[in-house]
Amino acid sequence: MTEWIFEIYNRLTNIIRIFTRIKNIIPRFTFQGNEKAISMVIYFNNIELYVVLNHKQASSQIMLNHPAGIMNALMFLNQYELPELKICQLYFDLRSRTWKYLFIPTSYGFGRWIDRYVDLDDEEIHIVSSQEEFIELFNLSSVDKYKFIINPYEEPRW
Repeated sequence: MTEWIFEIYNRLTNIIRIFTRIKNIIPRFTFQGNEKAISMVIYFNNIELYVVLNHKQASSQIMLNHPAGIMNALMFLNQYELPELKICQLYFDLRSRTWKYLFIPTSYGFGRWIDRYVDLDDEEIHIVSSQEEFIELFNLSSVDKYKFIINPYEEPRW
């Protein structure tokens, strides 16, 4: 790894350590009874990578694994060219407590649901056929509905 990768990793680790210490006192931003996202946005190779820092189910261990997840996502985005990709979102796995899912909706998915994701462990792209499948796959909390690049609970716009 080159020196700049270590520098990015160290800076992300410091940000997350600070965030996990103050997480309980961060004001909650709500809209119609649901929390709004507090996000980190990373611009990389003309892609916006969103990472929400205040998911309801995110434990302190999940948050401490955050920098490694971002680095894995950036390495994937650097290695594989997805020319149509302009926006994506990193998400965690509750079982492993790692940030291993990269939501990469297609243009078909926008306005409907997040219809595609990458499992960063095996770097395979998976297709999601419906909103219901997306919600079930990622065990989503309806409280977090405004914390995704496409609201998984909104009626699809056809």
